[in-house]
Amino acid sequence: ALFGMRDDPSANLIRVFDKEEDERGWKNQMREQVIQGVWRYLRQQGLISRYDWFLKLEADSFVRPSTLRKTLSQLPGASHIFSIGYPDLPPEKKAGPDGFFVAMRQGLVLDLLSQANRTRDCDQLLSGHSEGKGDLDNFKLVQSCEKMIGLPNLVSELVDKKGRQLVLQNPACGLGAGRHCNLAPSCTKLNLPNDVSPNFVSVHQVKTAECYEWLVNNFP
Repeated sequence: ALFGMRDDPSANLIRVFDKEEDERGWKNQMREQVIQGVWRYLRQQGLISRYDWFLKLEADSFVRPSTLRKTLSQLPGASHIFSIGYPDLPPEKKAGPDGFFVAMRQGLVLDLLSQANRTRDCDQLLSGHSEGKGDLDNFKLVQSCEKMIGLPNLVSELVDKKGRQLVLQNPACGLGAGRHCNLAPSCTKLNLPNDVSPNFVSVHQVKTAECYEWLVNNFP
């Protein structure tokens, strides 16, 4: 399902927050959009108990259905959030999922939502977003939430059995190119270095319909 500021049944779009909440949430950990919006809607509709996995994406994330389902079915354990890692950052700034790809099992979702009713410290783990504080402060929030639910080191990079990346990201690029991939401006080529799996699951950011369509046709 898609969630936003308006209802559009033809596009499977569901309204769960308004413009004021959207503007306020982006400046912090998106509690207004994600916890009070999306997760509250899913819980009220009784949908959380129907699924084993939940995947949060952003509008410019491309996902390959053929590799996504297989990858999730092979992931170990129920007590991890699978997202992207940043090996070029110091250890104290690596924690926390990135909002363009956040995957977690049902049980962990329920644990985090239970804490979210009492504290904001778990907001970033559920949304993958934090703009209100610096990197080190964000790391402390993540640690605080992990301590509350008794599950340290919650966030894991999504990698294959050989340790190769399965999620491709570069926020500075408007097409999907970046540190782990290179999508040519014409959207006719995707170069994968050795540390990225050919069975990659997702690419972010994809900013044009042309590029998105090319990815859909070439990487089902």
